[in-house]
Amino acid sequence: MRTGTRAVWPVGAALAWLGSMVWVGSQIGIDGVGVGLVLSTVVTLPIVAVLLWLDRRRRERPRLLASAFAWGATIAAFCSIWSQQWLHSLVDATMGTQVGEWVRPLVITPVTEEVLKGLFLLWLLVHRRREITGVLDAVVLAGLAGAGFSFTENSLYFGRAVMDAAGAAASDDTAIITLGVLLLMRVGMVPFFHPLMVALTGIGVGIAASARRRAGAPVGPCPSSRACSWPSPCTVCGTGPVSRAPILISSSRSTAPCSCLSSSPSSSSPSCSGAARAGRSPRLRPNARRRSPCRWWPRPPAGGR
Repeated sequence: MRTGTRAVWPVGAALAWLGSMVWVGSQIGIDGVGVGLVLSTVVTLPIVAVLLWLDRRRRERPRLLASAFAWGATIAAFCSIWSQQWLHSLVDATMGTQVGEWVRPLVITPVTEEVLKGLFLLWLLVHRRREITGVLDAVVLAGLAGAGFSFTENSLYFGRAVMDAAGAAASDDTAIITLGVLLLMRVGMVPFFHPLMVALTGIGVGIAASARRRAGAPVGPCPSSRACSWPSPCTVCGTGPVSRAPILISSSRSTAPCSCLSSSPSSSSPSCSGAARAGRSPRLRPNARRRSPCRWWPRPPAGGR
């Protein structure tokens, strides 16, 4: 990451989170923001702990994990708040409030939230693809982005419910029931709602990163025959290992030297013996699969096509 990006990213995230809290405070007041942040922190910590437990086999860089959480809590939440406000006003003005009551929760809210949360993963796929080593890594990062978004969102819901319950009359049980139902839903039933939704994007990004890594694997001669002499079957023709000649590396799978790549042909691989006797340099096709038949073609002569 460039030095300029390192300096801009924390500042931009902090400003976005402050902007989100200002909007939340305008809805429920300063006291509601404080209560909502406390309750939201209590709910979010177990979610983050579960996601880190999933990543226990191969720990990602702490800065990357923190960036995923911060993206959901700051940039994604801020852009979601203001984009939804603008789109809600646009729908009400063009289609009417009755139509807007259905369009807002069914179309505008899910689309804007999931797209904004998934942008972090798409950025990693384009600019930091090496950070995503598999589907599990992408799911963990996606879950942290969803947990951060849920942290900011719950501060609004919890704060509003608590302030309504505190300001309600003693004989009014509606606010207390609403608070109880909200706690049951947000804490007991769907605490992983946002992480699971954005995890679907993470699965796709993880598969895409793995596919691009396999397709872009280099094809070239092994730099050392000694490094390639481990006892495993040849992934080209299926014969046993021979540690006498360098091999060609094709794809991310391990390829061991075999008799078809040695300088002296072996009787177990007749299809490769012709190229070995003629002294030609065999070329392995990049898309050769495990135990596929050997396919060799001569190197073109110097000066020819």
